[in-house]
Amino acid sequence: MPIHVAGYREKSWVAQGGLNEKIHGVILAAGLGKRLQPFSSQYLPKPMLPLVSDIVILETWLHKLVACGIDKISLNVSVLPQVITNYLGDGSQYLADLKFLHEKEPSGTLGGVCNMIKDKACETVVVVSGDIVSDCPPDFLRRMYELHHRMQAGATIVFVPVPWERRKDYGVALLDPITGDIEGGHVRQFFEKQPDAPSNLNNASIYMLDKALLDEVTPYLTRATHDVQEPFYDFGKHLFSALLGQLNYKKLARPRPFLGVIYPGKWFDIGKVRDYLECNSAVLRGELDFLPPLKRFAWGFLGHNTRINFAKVHITGPVAIGHNCVICDGCKLGPNVVIGDGWEIGKNCTITNSVLWKDYSYLHGNKERQESSNTRRMKDNLSMDTVLAADGIIWENLKNQAVSVQRNKLCVQDIDWEPTEKRA
Repeated sequence: MPIHVAGYREKSWVAQGGLNEKIHGVILAAGLGKRLQPFSSQYLPKPMLPLVSDIVILETWLHKLVACGIDKISLNVSVLPQVITNYLGDGSQYLADLKFLHEKEPSGTLGGVCNMIKDKACETVVVVSGDIVSDCPPDFLRRMYELHHRMQAGATIVFVPVPWERRKDYGVALLDPITGDIEGGHVRQFFEKQPDAPSNLNNASIYMLDKALLDEVTPYLTRATHDVQEPFYDFGKHLFSALLGQLNYKKLARPRPFLGVIYPGKWFDIGKVRDYLECNSAVLRGELDFLPPLKRFAWGFLGHNTRINFAKVHITGPVAIGHNCVICDGCKLGPNVVIGDGWEIGKNCTITNSVLWKDYSYLHGNKERQESSNTRRMKDNLSMDTVLAADGIIWENLKNQAVSVQRNKLCVQDIDWEPTEKRA
């Protein structure tokens, strides 16, 4: 490794436990992000979505895994793969050794992990989804591993409580408690996206898996499509059901403990635009352990070379304003507003609960996208509430909408838009 920080690795729980060669990290980064289109298909792949302009979701997980001492990490990529691989490189700047698997067609969550680690000499695989955000600290993952190892579990999942009305969006479980220094238990039942499930403990998409279990099920893998008669490609739908003995057409060679641990902190699934906006607001409010690279003030954050007369602009924090912006007199900004680099906000505009992106086209060299991303302006006397705006000239009032430029035309769609096709 060309970069060395004295004592950094040695202080991690993986190094102190002599586990360097026994644990391999995986970040799932090949999701299609259909509910976030066109942002996730034409601007940035879903795991690269920025929080408060410059905090990359995928990057937060790299930092967490390396802080644990897990520096051998595999990632699968699919949509705009070059954006991820060019941005992360070989991982040396993160003190990590990164390997990428390019997926030409979706392989499912389980399929992706099995394909990435089939030739790895390790005992435990730590898996995180690249489109979730959490303040889950390395020490929590240490205690999770200790339980996983002590119980010789096949799989241990992190669960987080979610509002009961969101059960239909996630896999949830019932646990039989285990005594220990981390709250959790044996998974008794697992319910995949059922609106009437008797639990709100949501699968947080953070797993520790026995490598031998993954080796056993790899020959069972199928295509991740609806037309397969006996599908086997997904954690929630297939592997977890098999661990519980509930998958009739696939039986494991032997029973293994299937555990869950409960994380009480912050957790966000960036599945929809509204979820993305709320996560940005949480970062602005200081509820997550990420700080944007901007100058900090009592009301929020400010970049350099931005023209704003604070005596003539009303700010209700938290607000972040990037570099090289123009905020005209009479504007009312906040709360929960992110204005990325290069935006011009006209006179007497009001912006609340919204995120305005800076230009990210440089990350993938898309000339057509770069040409259409040069203008970021909001005309005078307009209002914007609960909006994600990637670029363009805003010329109308917006509420609960998403704004992008497609074929040099401004496109506005409902913030809660979802594709009509069934998810695999």
